[in-house]
Amino acid sequence: MVIYQNGLKIANNSFTGPIGTSTSAGALYCIYLSTGVNSNLDIYNNTISVAYNGTGTFYGMYSLMGASGTSNVTNIYNNSVSGCTLPNATSGSFYGMYTYGGMTASWHHNNVNNNTYGSASATATGSFYGFYTYTSPTTAGTARSLQ
Repeated sequence: MVIYQNGLKIANNSFTGPIGTSTSAGALYCIYLSTGVNSNLDIYNNTISVAYNGTGTFYGMYSLMGASGTSNVTNIYNNSVSGCTLPNATSGSFYGMYTYGGMTASWHHNNVNNNTYGSASATATGSFYGFYTYTSPTTAGTARSLQ
């Protein structure tokens, strides 16, 4: 978890492999950012492709940073949440990319695709969100792909 940062850059990371067991009930956050008033933030060129074996909610990227203040700039671009599997998911939800507002949010060339939520032995009853924004930013960019 990252909090109280300004000018933060999270770039060129790869999150891969199996995580958790079928008895893991908590949420999984691959990138988690919180609490940054008047914060500038860049998240770019990150790849998330994991097998989350737990039953809880999955967040590929979760950011509350820059959600309050008057001069926030949040740039999120060239990221991919692809090939994730949640075979034991039941009531938890899937969030590819989750953000909470910000003054200026610029999203460009992000992909959320080819993800599997649930399986033949675990019927997923939660929600699936590719791109989720809790509040509207003053200025927004574009999200490229959702499959």
